[in-house]
Amino acid sequence: MSYNAAQTTTAAAGSAAATFSVDAYDATSGGTDLLTGDLYFLADVLLLCVAALFFLLALPRAITRLTRLSAWTEGLFLRAGSGRRRVQHPGSLSPKEGEVYDYSERSFAARRFTSQRRVNPTSGSPTTVTDDGDSDAARSHRRPPAHMPAWSSIFPGMSARLGATLRPGHSVGSALLLLGYAVLMLFVGLEGGNPFVEYVPAGWVAASQLPVVFILGTKNNLLGVLLGKGYEKLNYLHRFVGRFVFLAANVHSLGYLYQWSIQGTLAQNLTPNIIWGFVALVCADILFFLSLHELREVLYPLFYFSHVLAAIIILPATALHERSTTPYVITALVLYLFDRLLRIAQTRLTHAHPRALPVLGTVRLTLPTLSTGWRAGQHVRVKVLSTGMGWWGWAESHPFTVASCAEDGGRGSEGEGLVLLCKSAGKWGERLMELARRAEYCEAGGGSPRVRVLVDGPFGGPGHAVIASYSAALLVAGGSGISYPLAIAEELLRDASYGASRVRLINLVWSVQDTASLDPILPQFTRLLRTARHTGTHLRISLFHTRATTSTEPKLSPSARFLPQGLTVRAGRPPLASLLSSVVNRTLEVHKASVAWTPQAGSGEAQERRSPSGVFVGVCGPRALGEDVERLVRTFGAREERAGSVGGVECQVEVFGW
Repeated sequence: MSYNAAQTTTAAAGSAAATFSVDAYDATSGGTDLLTGDLYFLADVLLLCVAALFFLLALPRAITRLTRLSAWTEGLFLRAGSGRRRVQHPGSLSPKEGEVYDYSERSFAARRFTSQRRVNPTSGSPTTVTDDGDSDAARSHRRPPAHMPAWSSIFPGMSARLGATLRPGHSVGSALLLLGYAVLMLFVGLEGGNPFVEYVPAGWVAASQLPVVFILGTKNNLLGVLLGKGYEKLNYLHRFVGRFVFLAANVHSLGYLYQWSIQGTLAQNLTPNIIWGFVALVCADILFFLSLHELREVLYPLFYFSHVLAAIIILPATALHERSTTPYVITALVLYLFDRLLRIAQTRLTHAHPRALPVLGTVRLTLPTLSTGWRAGQHVRVKVLSTGMGWWGWAESHPFTVASCAEDGGRGSEGEGLVLLCKSAGKWGERLMELARRAEYCEAGGGSPRVRVLVDGPFGGPGHAVIASYSAALLVAGGSGISYPLAIAEELLRDASYGASRVRLINLVWSVQDTASLDPILPQFTRLLRTARHTGTHLRISLFHTRATTSTEPKLSPSARFLPQGLTVRAGRPPLASLLSSVVNRTLEVHKASVAWTPQAGSGEAQERRSPSGVFVGVCGPRALGEDVERLVRTFGAREERAGSVGGVECQVEVFGW
């Protein structure tokens, strides 16, 4: 309703106009009914079409991954494994001390398929049995997964341009996406008239975008599942759409407040539906202001509880304010309930064993009752249900990347279950560290060192990418981000132990400020290197002491003086460019003249030449480290011919922050 028309109406008519209903707007706007409701619906349809386009781009990788039956269930629900562990039979696979090991693909294939013919006692027919005792039928579904390159590998030049960083957390591609959304919203909002005179269109913009902001804000959102993106990768879209809802709701409400104030009809217009409109406005303002980075970091518990409460209240308040918005409200409610119900099914109440790692600044949480159900690279959200966490700390949920490998078919590495490395940062982290120290004192006195935890997840991860389908992997970590490459390396070696991985080379790079950080992780590094030798995978682990200069030799603790073969400690920052170049060159050398041996029924051992299937680069740590590695991968892929020869270089970034 225009401002001049509102001056000539009665107070009751003004109240009806405030509801921005379709009927009231049509009655005063003549033939603009398409612009009152249909235009905003068409805008949502256009957004849905854009999402469908991105889904079509991700569909080839999704289909390739889902051709493996195990991919339909992995990474969805945490659960207990069978408790059976894989027994390694080193035999001839274990090299002698000081022996030069052959990591070529031919040597790898020869070791992997070392087998003997045995007679089946029931049928009398010969059956091929490998060192782990698996028959041909049992091993058929454990062949190396098919590889589907990402679009960034197919079009590296375009990927480099769209992936260029404009500011921390935003690339050219994401900026163009946000700009397109802003233009669309401004178009549908301004098409209804001058926003300083016509206040109804702004209300429709806010209501029509509620389903969009809800689907982008839920942890288990359908859009992320289809695109193969975790909710944390779509969070910048959630924040941007939320700002538009906040802006539109305030333009709509404050415009009418100003109009009624100068008319002197504010009291007469405060009908129940208008009051509900102000309730929705307050919820939108709370969602915006308490989500600001500064307030969220300082007052996280307040942000969390207010966010959940305001998100729940804003939906019925919007529907009670204007009944025509009910379809949008119901859609948003269904998306929210779907996420909540699925998260209830994903939540596990169990116990954990905390162990303080002061030199690493983390607490190691071991959950032995959960041993499978996640993929390497995924994270879970944890609540520590202990009064030692403070008045509100027991209710806080914090995300942590899983640092262990899930069982596969009952095969666990150490039987520890799910392992988390929780960084001791902030009040919550400090209380968890103190709780872990008290648990150790309790254990020393003969008490139980366990704490109750509520685990929600798993979330995120590599999405539609299958890390085991690449030819090589470069894993980079900074500080407590070591949990990410630990899980990936362990999973790749587990898959390689029964021929379900194409990865031949793994280079793990870890940057630390103190070499003492190596002490608690050294046993796991040693075990990974030993397993790599058994499986024929070339694993290199490089520790870089960032606070030491390259002219000085890093000082190690007495327990780390004798490092296993394959583990090196260097001073300075890691030369990421040369490390990536080295991995690519070694991958090309391995595949240049190598021959993979593939046993075929009735024909003995056939020889089949393979070309490299790409290099996977994973990084976890501070945002600056992630952006440096991502920039390096983009530049390498666009400028180096070797990137195409090796099958492409692709990057996945997991940065600190929540």
